[in-house]
Amino acid sequence: VVFWPREMNMKVIKSCGLSYVLSYLKVASSVEMSDLCNYIIEQLEGRKIAFSKDIFSRLCQTKNEELVVRSLKCCNTMPNIAFGKELVTRMDEFKSEKINSEVMEVLKRTTSTNNETSLSIGFMFLDMLEKHRMIVSLKNARECIVEAVLSKTCAQIFKSNNVGRLAKFAFLSKSSHFNKFVDEVTKVDVRQVRLGLILENLMLLGDEAVAHPLVVQLANKRAMQLHSKNQGGIPQFSWRQTGANFPGSQSGEVNSFLRGKKEAQTFYNFNGISHARNWASKYFGSYGQRLGYNATAVPG
Repeated sequence: VVFWPREMNMKVIKSCGLSYVLSYLKVASSVEMSDLCNYIIEQLEGRKIAFSKDIFSRLCQTKNEELVVRSLKCCNTMPNIAFGKELVTRMDEFKSEKINSEVMEVLKRTTSTNNETSLSIGFMFLDMLEKHRMIVSLKNARECIVEAVLSKTCAQIFKSNNVGRLAKFAFLSKSSHFNKFVDEVTKVDVRQVRLGLILENLMLLGDEAVAHPLVVQLANKRAMQLHSKNQGGIPQFSWRQTGANFPGSQSGEVNSFLRGKKEAQTFYNFNGISHARNWASKYFGSYGQRLGYNATAVPG
């Protein structure tokens, strides 16, 4: 059905709802596309509709830098790693300082929550930047995560699986960041800090880190921690990771396994071998191998 005049046509399309507007963008003329995209942005900025990956993808297809930047300002956080992947793809496509800067703001908002899942998403976002060899953006993103986490530090973060990488990036960042990191660590009960993981990551940085006075301070704190743990004798080995928090699909089953006694586990709920291989690569690929764990997908 074609409505005339064109202004009435646009009015009717907008009244049909967001999903119809997004679908119509695929066939809209350049004039119509500009009108509809500005309508979407106004709806986002007025908080009349929620930001989504689908909206962002459609706006990116216009190749309009200003619209993309305005849409990112309406994005509170990265809801999942799939959206993080979309952001990296668009950063690589546009190569725009304005868009890159706004993505960094989204990253800050995501990781400043000090939520384990959000921090995991942030670190997987870093891995994707590294995979795309976006060196400048990678350095900026590391700085953003360190600044965001340290701006709202809570004790829970020091029991996190990501605290080792956070320590390493804080050391590689401004000296004030590492000073702040160590200062926050020393305020927390020694039993509530994964000092072993922190020191393990710092040792990877070589002699400069090993000899640093603040790293020595952390090592002394670790010695006190081990002494306290071993007063009743050497603890029995266990595969339990009581603080594990897996951010991907099947998180319930995976977290039960990680927090349990088993060394290995088989998972079955996949839509074929391709789905299983993608899952294993996405969540247990190079990132997992660096931390000493892996997953393999086989037909069954």
